[in-house]
Amino acid sequence: MKAAVGADTVAPLLLFEADFPDGMVRLWNGLGEVTLDGETWYGAGELLEVEPASETVDGSAQNVSVTVSGFTPEVFDPVMLDGYQGRAARMLFAVADPETGEILGTPYVLFEGVMDSDEVNEGGESASIRITASNILADLLKVRVWRYTHEHQQRMFPGDDGLEFVAALQDLEIKWGKTA
Repeated sequence: MKAAVGADTVAPLLLFEADFPDGMVRLWNGLGEVTLDGETWYGAGELLEVEPASETVDGSAQNVSVTVSGFTPEVFDPVMLDGYQGRAARMLFAVADPETGEILGTPYVLFEGVMDSDEVNEGGESASIRITASNILADLLKVRVWRYTHEHQQRMFPGDDGLEFVAALQDLEIKWGKTA
């Protein structure tokens, strides 16, 4: 990749991959098709708009938004967006030989995370879908509520009785050491 970027003439590519329940969607910011690792990526050209994640010094998780526009509302099936939240999405930066279109080197992963929310805008003649993906670090920052109770243990691990007597410990008086 380093050698490819340093060449006299290169074509930069931005590739977006999303794992929808009906299958993987692979788009790139050009026209036609490109192949990477045996997978076909379809060109969306100017119909693909990307708001990339920015880097921060505090390590906070950032989001990225991808908008695909310019298709007719009849083509869009809202069912496609059912059940996609929490599924993988990633963005890659690659360079290609401008004459052959062949991707040079190994693409650089710009963003990797999970799809979080969508915004569908249906205009009169065209529609657009904006998918927002959260960085995988965002999951580490979520508050996890865990109770050390028998009931919660049963929800997580049915049949495990390891916390069966925790409630009884609350009022249990344990005498420790020498008696007076």
